[in-house]
Amino acid sequence: MYPLLRYATDPSSPESEVLLEEALRCWGVALAVAPAVPQPLLELLPRLGELLARGRDAGPAFQLVEAYLLLQVCVIMVSQMC
Repeated sequence: MYPLLRYATDPSSPESEVLLEEALRCWGVALAVAPAVPQPLLELLPRLGELLARGRDAGPAFQLVEAYLLLQVCVIMVSQMC
């Protein structure tokens, strides 16, 4: 799934415009079911800046930023409790 997300969110990809909406939805689901942010999803994080700069996909991109923040807070809190 991660290679597909990388491809679909790559602004230089010819199919990016067509695949982006579904890719953002899949990306969100991957974050929603993860107990922590997996490395491949951390590598996608810079793409959110590119999406926000484009302006068209700001709503879903901000939702993903929020998911990253919430997951990282949970990881920090769990590590402090142990």
